Amino acid sequence: MATFSARLPPRPRRPRLRHRGEPGAAELGFEELRLHRIQAELDGRNTASARLLERLGMRREGRLRENAFLDGEWSDEVIYATLAREWRARQEGRGQQEGRAGQEAR
Repeated sequence: MATFSARLPPRPRRPRLRHRGEPGAAELGFEELRLHRIQAELDGRNTASARLLERLGMRREGRLRENAFLDGEWSDEVIYATLAREWRARQEGRGQQEGRAGQEAR
């Protein structure tokens, strides 16, 4: 098992996150480290991160009610995950779509 943790500063100070066309944590985890599963746990109030994880193809697997004491109050923790085989299938599908788009442009 491998654990990676990141905490982003509030939105006004952080640049917009890019999530397409760049090697990222999933590629590192599945291709380089040969992980079977990548899991993300986030504050249930963080809807922007939840949307990002969903765009990246992660699936919401559960909610731990009032599991974390954050900013002076109890908050739910939401768990997202994806498996290596799911990630690879999305990568193959994306490559096929890009190939068709290139053929249509000719």
